Amino acid sequence: MENGTQRILVVDDEPEIAELVCTFLSGEGWAADPITNSEEALPVIETGKYDLLLTDLNMGKLSGLDLLSFVRQKSPLTSVIILTGYPSLDTAVEALRNGASEYLQKPVDFNLLREVVKRQLKAVALQQEVAKLNRQIRDERDNLRLAVAEAQLFRSFSSRISAMVTLPGVCEVLLQTIESVIALDATSATLPDLQMTMIREHRKISQEVIDHISHSSYDLAGMPMPEHDSVTYLGKPTESGIVKMVRRELRVPIYLRKKVIAAILLAREEDVPFTIKEQEFVRAIAVQVTDAFQRLSEVIEQQRSRMRRVFDSLFDGIVFLESEHAKPLLNPQAREYLELTSEEYSDTFVIGERIGVDIRETFRALKESPDENPTTSKELLTMTRGDRRLILEREVALVPMPETMSVGLLIVLHNVTYQHEIETYKRRWVANTSHELRTPTAVIKEFITLFREGALGALTQQQLEFIDVIFRNIKRLEQLIENLLTVSRMDRAVIDVKGDPVDIHLIVNDIVKGMRTVYAKKRMTLVYDENVTLPFVRGDREAIQQVISNLLDNAYKYSNEETTVIISASLYEDRFMRISVEDQGFGISAETLPKIFDRFYREPVSAAAAPGLGLGLSLVKELVDRMGGRIQTESSVGVGTTFRIILPLFATAGSNNSLPIVEGVING
Repeated sequence: MENGTQRILVVDDEPEIAELVCTFLSGEGWAADPITNSEEALPVIETGKYDLLLTDLNMGKLSGLDLLSFVRQKSPLTSVIILTGYPSLDTAVEALRNGASEYLQKPVDFNLLREVVKRQLKAVALQQEVAKLNRQIRDERDNLRLAVAEAQLFRSFSSRISAMVTLPGVCEVLLQTIESVIALDATSATLPDLQMTMIREHRKISQEVIDHISHSSYDLAGMPMPEHDSVTYLGKPTESGIVKMVRRELRVPIYLRKKVIAAILLAREEDVPFTIKEQEFVRAIAVQVTDAFQRLSEVIEQQRSRMRRVFDSLFDGIVFLESEHAKPLLNPQAREYLELTSEEYSDTFVIGERIGVDIRETFRALKESPDENPTTSKELLTMTRGDRRLILEREVALVPMPETMSVGLLIVLHNVTYQHEIETYKRRWVANTSHELRTPTAVIKEFITLFREGALGALTQQQLEFIDVIFRNIKRLEQLIENLLTVSRMDRAVIDVKGDPVDIHLIVNDIVKGMRTVYAKKRMTLVYDENVTLPFVRGDREAIQQVISNLLDNAYKYSNEETTVIISASLYEDRFMRISVEDQGFGISAETLPKIFDRFYREPVSAAAAPGLGLGLSLVKELVDRMGGRIQTESSVGVGTTFRIILPLFATAGSNNSLPIVEGVING
């Protein structure tokens, strides 16, 4: 992307600095505009035409942090860089926590500024591209839903039409109409495609006459005589013993696209010829029926052609199976994804093998336990296409077909390769960044420790207080880095969560003793029964330590001063251990309670009061899940929150300690 295609807004209450920065950025090929009044910047930001905002921190009524908050609300894809001549650790942390991309010190190092701006504009371009692709995917899925809804509507419409104008029904009405005008002894209608003959008697006729009518009808239709049990009699069968031959008959074919779809035969036992008027009447009726079917066929064909065009142009791959042995219906995208040859297009089981669905077993299960309501299941498929990997999200849905009293199978293949590549890139970036931060953080911590211990001489009380602030923040940074590394290892499946016997009481007791010093800073009380006796649980010692530490740290951060946190452990249903952490903190709203285990999610109300990345609870859940446990949550806003971790007890081989409960969230 050319530099000139991206726009930068520079906000600084010192006109000289604003102009200087804009002049530099313009010289680098970017379009940069200065504003010296932070309040005037608000409507400009709201236009959303700027990709990057460079703002001073301390300005008039609205500070750089105020503009940052406004950008996050009104133009979330805009990146923000904070410039300040009075840097501090607290303001840097607050700015980055609230969404700033970079935090730079004045006077500006223009070489550094150039690199930072390049990096941020590149990130913005990537985010915009991802947002564009996500919009395209949503639009295509909306189009698919509309197409499926239209198809179901059309199917329902066609079903109602078929119920009113079926070929046997039309022939029945046709025969009744003719019989009401012309005197006849018997009439019949043969339907070749349905292998069926309908015979109507007006007085008793012999079986020989009935057989003659059947043969004559099939001769007219150009079809071989079917088995006797396929002939349908309308009215009472004729008693045997009365043998009379048909003396007069009138045969009337009904065509559709030059093919006989029905053969009408009118019979008289008496030698009474059909008059010209009778023949013209029958012919006119037949022509009307033929025209009606022709028009209906054209409408159906138009609708079918339209649906085929929509079907073929869908972004996703579509496979529809009406039955186990029916010819599959695939759009071009599905054929491309599955790399089917022309011979394989109609092979149901080859298609099922390519998409990982046992077609025969699926339809067998549907026959044994039919479900009237459509159900859907999703799964990811990975396919290799030469030197590239294709990742598809396979969605299988059951489509009820009331007209045939059966259920069809609709399989949708979404191409999510790009989204997975983006996620992989993000995970690698988090892992690499965390590793890069780990070493300098450890070095800083070591030197701070030396300062505290007087390696450079005695420190004043004020210096000790400053050192303590730095040390606490370094510890917090260490925890954030460790959480990021743990998440990264989980994503790469390199964490080995053991199933060893673990003394839960020993772990909780040690953690509580260490945390009480921290809790004392807010005059909070941490309660735990140190004399309780508990059996061992099955799990990973380090993982359990991380879970308990994160929950107690979470309770500390999201509770007011002089409140109480209670941690307890007890047997649950004889085979499990339940560890509870109950606080008297801010509480979680019912709307956001289901989201608290999502990565990087933070409760909006309490996010400002407790800094962090929003990884603690997601890490807790993933570790508990990997140990075969479950987590439950209860919360009421303004009252507090309780987390319950349920882990299986350690037992000998052969014991069944599978967990009989499901994860849940409860809002009080």
